[in-house]
Amino acid sequence: IASAAGMPWPMLERLESATLFRLLDRERVRVLADLLAARAAAAGAAGDAAGAGRASTMSADLRAALGEDGR
Repeated sequence: IASAAGMPWPMLERLESATLFRLLDRERVRVLADLLAARAAAAGAAGDAAGAGRASTMSADLRAALGEDGR
């Protein structure tokens, strides 16, 4: 996820989705949204509800910024 965004995860995790959308090109935002959705699923399966919620929210926010409804 960090390499797709071009920044370390702790920094990425602190940024708002609107900021990420402005910093990254549309394709990177799309890839990042997909990766965050996968992270949410993995975190949920591992019992990390807070991590799953954060990743899911970020993914949904990025998809909304792209004008997608969340495949």
